[in-house]
Amino acid sequence: MPIIFITAFDEYALDAFNVNDIDYVLKPFNLKTITDSINKFKTLTSNKSENNIDKLISYLQNKHSKRGSILVYQREKIIPVNTDELALLYTENELIKALCFNGKQYVTNITLEESEKTLAPDFFRANRQHLINRKAIIDVSQHFGRKLLLNLNISYSEKILISKEKSPTFLNWLSQV
Repeated sequence: MPIIFITAFDEYALDAFNVNDIDYVLKPFNLKTITDSINKFKTLTSNKSENNIDKLISYLQNKHSKRGSILVYQREKIIPVNTDELALLYTENELIKALCFNGKQYVTNITLEESEKTLAPDFFRANRQHLINRKAIIDVSQHFGRKLLLNLNISYSEKILISKEKSPTFLNWLSQV
């Protein structure tokens, strides 16, 4: 049975190679990465599977394009905010807040886990508290202990750090989007 591994851990790549995997995709992945893996699968298998694979690619493309906005709360109102306007989602006092490029802040009821799934590949989960839009990043600098410090084009009081474990995945994401 052909296998495509999709994981956040690069240390299992050798194990995947030993079981004759087709591809090894590190999170956060994007549509191009998945499409390339599926195309690789197509070339290695018979034409019988082709219709199902085409359906999967179509589904992934449609699913990716569906999330155009998130719902946020402002006093008694619920407002849709376009995901292109979002710079950062973060936790503060057990609330999930959305910070827009225009400086407006909102509260949302969407968890960071849900947001991470639906806003990928444009957003990266920097740590437990922050989900950052690539367009909000000016540059990245080395920080103590091989961590990365994000320099943002928005006004945000906290430092956003990427752990040394997540650094390779983050840099790969930053170079691909």
